[in-house]
Amino acid sequence: MAAKKFTELTFDEVYQNNDKDSMLELLSIDPIEWDLMDEKEQLETLGIPLGEWIKLEDYLYHNPLTPGLSSSGMKSIYHNTPAKYRALKDYPEKQNRDALVFGRAFHKYVLEPDEFHSEYFVYPGDVRKNSAAYKKYAEDAKGRELIKDTVFKDIEGMAESLKNHYNFLHLLRSGHNERAMFVWDDEYKCVLRVKVDADTNDKVLDLKTTTSANANDFSVTSAKFGYDLQNWLYLRICELGGDAKKMFGFVAVEKTRPYLVNGLVISPEDITYYTDKIAKKVLEQYSYCTETGDWFGYEMNFENKKKTPFQVISLPNWYKYNIEEEVGFEG
Repeated sequence: MAAKKFTELTFDEVYQNNDKDSMLELLSIDPIEWDLMDEKEQLETLGIPLGEWIKLEDYLYHNPLTPGLSSSGMKSIYHNTPAKYRALKDYPEKQNRDALVFGRAFHKYVLEPDEFHSEYFVYPGDVRKNSAAYKKYAEDAKGRELIKDTVFKDIEGMAESLKNHYNFLHLLRSGHNERAMFVWDDEYKCVLRVKVDADTNDKVLDLKTTTSANANDFSVTSAKFGYDLQNWLYLRICELGGDAKKMFGFVAVEKTRPYLVNGLVISPEDITYYTDKIAKKVLEQYSYCTETGDWFGYEMNFENKKKTPFQVISLPNWYKYNIEEEVGFEG
């Protein structure tokens, strides 16, 4: 039996085998040989080119085997450690299937509407999954992903709201959609990767579903989930790939009625003054880890590249304050 090709894997195959070991076995790739490859060799083995825009499904782009540092990887290293990033990449936590399907379906309906009904089958939401009726709908779907009509109505409502708000729907569809790019960053000696919802000649747009598209709320959300790192990385990759963009913007749409929409841009000054420093520090750490194979945890002081078995910690200020208030100190 011929080995499967990475780019031909289905969503279900990846969802059921979504860890490094299972994927290598599915593709008949020797684990030892895989670990000895550098990122460029791994990309070549998977059939993914460097330095050009390509079409790549989300479940392949986010696959445990897919080499290169993405924006979610940058966030993981910054908020955690390289060790946790590596573990979560190789052995991702199982995500809720319904949530994954909703996100994929919404993006497909908004960004690639002509392909939606060839990939999704809408069925009555009051039908139980273990019923004979559901099994009949599954047969009628002929391999397409099933999605409840109640969920589809939300998707339609969100898309309609995008159309009515400065016709963001047209803007999102006016250029290229759902393209990925992998580039070699010669400064940091590593592969970087990105998958863009929409891009035009001078803009990159990211479609976000959110609980609140209010500017103040989204500012907090951006800091919490590292959207500024995403902004920084997307523009860098486009420039390295020879397709530089002038602007990165978010089109945020709320997931509940009335599906409010807002267009948001993180201050370029903030990206330059704050995010740039964080992003470069993360790339330095990632470059070190890929070169040495040392995906370090808490024990590493990266500034001097030294590890220590014990770290001196101070008690939190609130705890000290409570003691001072309760016991008191002389002098």
